[in-house]
Amino acid sequence: MMDFFKNKKGQGISLTVIIVATLALIVLVVLAAIFMGKMGSFGQDLSNEGQSDLAVLKISYGQCHPSNSVENNFVSTYTAAEESGDQDAKDDAYRTLKDQVDYCKSAASDKDNCITFSGCDW
Repeated sequence: MMDFFKNKKGQGISLTVIIVATLALIVLVVLAAIFMGKMGSFGQDLSNEGQSDLAVLKISYGQCHPSNSVENNFVSTYTAAEESGDQDAKDDAYRTLKDQVDYCKSAASDKDNCITFSGCDW
């Protein structure tokens, strides 16, 4: 029986195979962690659609723009409409904010004039 263990020349896993397998496993774990992190934020990103629509409108802001309370009202109304699946309510919320942006732009001549307009900030 002792001769059986002595005659095993060249059998077994080489050190190179062990190192390559370990590195491959580490890469897979890192990729899985990155992918799972992105997938977890995907649902959250979908719920922030109102924020992205607000950001699109903010690009068109001038110096005179809707106040934070108007923006927060838009986000809450838009989110509620999104959760209920009411596309008309989402469109109404967007249109209301767009109208407020246009309203504030019409007062853009100076800071004092802007602030006297209801719902606008400089």
